[in-house]
Amino acid sequence: MEYGFATPFACSQDIPDYDFLRAVKEAGFDYVELPGTLIGGLEEERFAYLCRFLEDIGLKCKRICALLPGRINFLTYDKADYRVYVEMLFERFSRLGVESIGYGSGMSRNIPENMPLPEAESRFADILVKNYLPCLVKYGMTLNIEPLRTEETNFLNTVRQTALFLEKVGDPHFGIVADTMHMMTMKEKPEEISEKYLDYIGHFHVSEIGRVLPAHSYSTECRTFIRTMLDHGYQKAISFETKCEKIEDLKSALTLIRAI
Repeated sequence: MEYGFATPFACSQDIPDYDFLRAVKEAGFDYVELPGTLIGGLEEERFAYLCRFLEDIGLKCKRICALLPGRINFLTYDKADYRVYVEMLFERFSRLGVESIGYGSGMSRNIPENMPLPEAESRFADILVKNYLPCLVKYGMTLNIEPLRTEETNFLNTVRQTALFLEKVGDPHFGIVADTMHMMTMKEKPEEISEKYLDYIGHFHVSEIGRVLPAHSYSTECRTFIRTMLDHGYQKAISFETKCEKIEDLKSALTLIRAI
C-alpha cells in the first residue's frame, strides 16, 4: 500500500509551496498528489522548475486531484478549447510521472437547471470518451471521478451514482475516487460500497469532516470506512486530502493510518 498527501486544502492551488512539498517527503509519504489546476496554471518555466524540484528531493507525483478550474465546465466550454486544454494537461502530467488522475472539480461538472439528467450523463460520457480516453491510452493513465457532496456539485454525488454512470461508459480507464468526507456527508454505507463497488474504486481519499487531518485519532465513522475497504481487499493507494495545521502532524497521520 502506498500513502500520499493531496495538497489543495493544505496550501495554495496557484503557486507551488516548496517548503510543504519537502515536508511531505520528509514525513515519509510515498508520493504527493497535486491539483490539476496548479499544473495547468503554471508558466512553462515554473512548471519545469517544479519537475526538477520534485526529482531533486525524490518525491513522486503519481496522482492528480482537482483536475479542472470551475470556469471550465464540460457542458458549456468550447469543445475545441477544452480538447486543447486537456491535451496540455496530460502532456505535463506525463512529465511528472502521473499514473492516476482524480476528477472532482464540482463546479466544472454542474448541470444547468434546465438540462435533464440523462442528457448531462450523455454529454459527460461523450467528453470522457472523446477528450480524455485518447490521452489516457496514450500516456498509460487512469481517470477516477470523485463523487462530491451536494454542497459542491449537483452531478454524481455518491459512489453508487458514479458506479452506475461508469457502467454505462464501459471502459476500464475510468474509475472512482472514494473520499471519506464526501461519503460520510452523503450518509453512504461502508459495507455497501465495499461489497458492490470496490472494483470501480481506483483511488481513496481520507479526511474527517471539515477537511480535518486525522493526525492523532479517527472518528468511528471515518475509521469504519477505511477498515471496511481494507477488509474487502482494497490494495491501491490512499491519500490524505485535508488541511494541515501543523507540519509535524504529517508524520503523525501517516503513522496512525498505517496502524489501522
